[in-house]
Amino acid sequence: MKRRLRIGTKISIMYGGMIAVLLVLGSVILFIYITNTNAQRLKRTMEMSVSQMKDYIEAGGRISRSAVERVSPNRFISMAVAEVLEGVPVREGATFPFNPEDFKDAFRPGASMVTINNVRYMASEKNAVFNSRIYMIRAYSNYEREIESTKILVIILGFVNIVGVVVAVFIGRIMSKVTLNPISRMIQTAQRIGAEDLSERIEVSDPDDELKQLALAFNDMLKRLEVSFCQQAQFVADASHELRTPIAVINGYANLLNRWGKDDPAVLQESLDCIIAQTEHMSNMAKKMLLLAKEEQAAVQHLPINLSEIANTVVKEMELFKNKWNVQLNFSGRCMILGDYDMVKQLVWILMDNAVKYSLSYEAGIEIDIFDKDDSICLAIKDHGIGISNEDLPYIFQRFYRADRARTSTNRGGIGLGLSIASRIIKQHHAKVIVDSIPQVGTQIYIYFQIPGGIDYDDHESIKKDDGCEPGGDYARSADDSDG
Repeated sequence: MKRRLRIGTKISIMYGGMIAVLLVLGSVILFIYITNTNAQRLKRTMEMSVSQMKDYIEAGGRISRSAVERVSPNRFISMAVAEVLEGVPVREGATFPFNPEDFKDAFRPGASMVTINNVRYMASEKNAVFNSRIYMIRAYSNYEREIESTKILVIILGFVNIVGVVVAVFIGRIMSKVTLNPISRMIQTAQRIGAEDLSERIEVSDPDDELKQLALAFNDMLKRLEVSFCQQAQFVADASHELRTPIAVINGYANLLNRWGKDDPAVLQESLDCIIAQTEHMSNMAKKMLLLAKEEQAAVQHLPINLSEIANTVVKEMELFKNKWNVQLNFSGRCMILGDYDMVKQLVWILMDNAVKYSLSYEAGIEIDIFDKDDSICLAIKDHGIGISNEDLPYIFQRFYRADRARTSTNRGGIGLGLSIASRIIKQHHAKVIVDSIPQVGTQIYIYFQIPGGIDYDDHESIKKDDGCEPGGDYARSADDSDG
């Protein structure tokens, strides 16, 4: 299997390669600049010496070795002067830096570089005229010294390049570690994350760069995943919480059948009807909870339903396993709303279950009121229980939240999901909720449903019946009055 290079290694190689290219390019430029500069400097020096000798000859100076050395004292430059006769220079009065036999080889009119005896020389020449006589002045400089200097320069630049590349790779390695450190933290965080704990977050760096944006995007993804897993866990908890009630009702009717329902056709039929109804209710509730968990508005049916009928049904079902408690139902005005029957029934169940659970005593009683309020129909449930403190009121609809220690220390059960589910049902029906509570006195919960303006009450036979919802109608019902 082909081994892949790590990103840090790639960055180090890329950084070292870039520095190497820059160093080589810089060295070439520096080499060309130094060699050309030295050549131009040497050429200017030789031209200056030749010009000085020309001025000397044209001024009538006598040509001799001593005169040449006096006019051009530079020991790195050798000079020769020859008279030109019929276009041919003849040695006279000065010596060349090589043997006379080599003079013919050394003479290259206009040549700036000549090679004599395998030695390269830089040359510069001019003609001087005195008394109608033409003199050729030529200066020579051993260019081998420049070549040796160039070789030394190449060695130095090569050494600098090698050291520079090594240092660049080392620095690139350090820079890659510093640069990729946030990514390393992301990897470590990702390795610590599991489905059971998505609370880990990547530390966001101060500089506003791409890595910070990556960390923010990764944290945002973790947040969405955490919410998704929480919603999944929430659904499971909701299902287990809400299935308790219909299972308890079915169990109550099953016990009723076991005790005396087998010999009483009326009790038998009532129990079977309730068991069938609760089974259907559980099936519908599971479907609605799935849709509600996805927050799909289309999951909620907006059909005419009767609040008083739902309240009576819930009270009757609760009597099967809630003993020695009283409930007062007061219905006045209209009781029809647009909503989902199963969801609203679930809402009343939750509120009634909490009212019973946190009452100071079962004899204290619970009141259910349905009445008109401005442009709304209000469902009010009042208990005489331990109440809720002002500090806890803003949070009672939060998931898994349970009010102060007084409520959690009563060993009444519950895990703080009921009111959260109730809150979602209220929002799905575009209703409003108000909670008034006094510790050790009681709690009142008001649910305001919008009056369904689209309903023609004359078209609904169920509304025309006397269902306890006529103005002024109220009655009381208690567990002691029930048949169960």
